[in-house]
Amino acid sequence: MPARRHRSPPSRSHPFLRARGVATALPAAGAEIALYERDSFRGRSFVSGQKISNFANVDFNDRAASVIIRSGAWQLCSDACSRGHCVTRIHDQYPCNQNPTWPR
Repeated sequence: MPARRHRSPPSRSHPFLRARGVATALPAAGAEIALYERDSFRGRSFVSGQKISNFANVDFNDRAASVIIRSGAWQLCSDACSRGHCVTRIHDQYPCNQNPTWPR
């Protein structure tokens, strides 16, 4: 499934949240993820069912503030190419990246 970008009305995302966004996402087979630019699943979103080794390539680097994992398990890393702090998350909703288990 190709990656899809969705746009919502322009908003100002807090710089602290952008700096703590996800830089790498690695899915299990058949997985799908939706990342949102603002807390509580608001703002611009990016949906994918495939590996994203560097969000800079899809204009979403360091922007994810909330995540919905629609299916499967995903490894989320703070730096590109699966570097930095990584966590594995399963099918669930993560409304805010200030959670202590979020990649930093």
